[in-house]
Amino acid sequence: MLFRSAINNIFVEEKKEIIFDRKLCEKKIEKPHIRDRICPNKMDTLFWCVFIAVYGYDEYNTISNHFSNREMEERQKMMDFLKKKPSLIKNSNVKITKVAFQEMLTDLMINKKVTLSILILFCIYYNITIFVVIDDIYMEFSVNNGENNISDKEIHIIHKNTKRDYEIDLNPTKEKLDFIFSNYIKIENAVKPLKGISNYTSNELKELLSKINKTEAKTDLKTKTDIYNYICEYCAKKIL
Repeated sequence: MLFRSAINNIFVEEKKEIIFDRKLCEKKIEKPHIRDRICPNKMDTLFWCVFIAVYGYDEYNTISNHFSNREMEERQKMMDFLKKKPSLIKNSNVKITKVAFQEMLTDLMINKKVTLSILILFCIYYNITIFVVIDDIYMEFSVNNGENNISDKEIHIIHKNTKRDYEIDLNPTKEKLDFIFSNYIKIENAVKPLKGISNYTSNELKELLSKINKTEAKTDLKTKTDIYNYICEYCAKKIL
């Protein structure tokens, strides 16, 4: 099944639960719906977004006062699994060296908050695909286990909000993904947002430039190199 079922009729806006008409969810969307998102009221919002994506919002609510213990247990299980099967990193869409893999495992257990640099470990462990959206850019974290179609896996959408916290979309529809693909810039990774400049034509770079927030986009870029460098700088700042 492509998408995990969302929690019916329950959405969180500004971290408060509200009830609204189910029919609103059934309408074809024209742009991403923020009412479909929930921001976990915990310090490590990215970790708990992934947790909710995998186990569901109901399971998240049953944890009560044991969030720290459950988080550590989950991280430890992931650590033990990945140490036994390090070859799985070859199946991810993120290039990871053996040295980098060891550093990522260390970060998984030591850092108080999960960062985008180790999010791929969660995708490998849970065998899921996650799209992280930051304003008008997005990143894909996925695993290929010999399947040619990404739709064979569970796909989840996580947004980074203006407060630098993460929100999980409880209802990640195909329409929302299509909107993201059509309107936002896909970046390769946090270190190098775009491929080498030779991989793009001038028109392709102009198309990417047109997706940048109109209030932030520069209009005096004359050369292909100017446009490429500006987009790279713009995307890098968004990720920070």
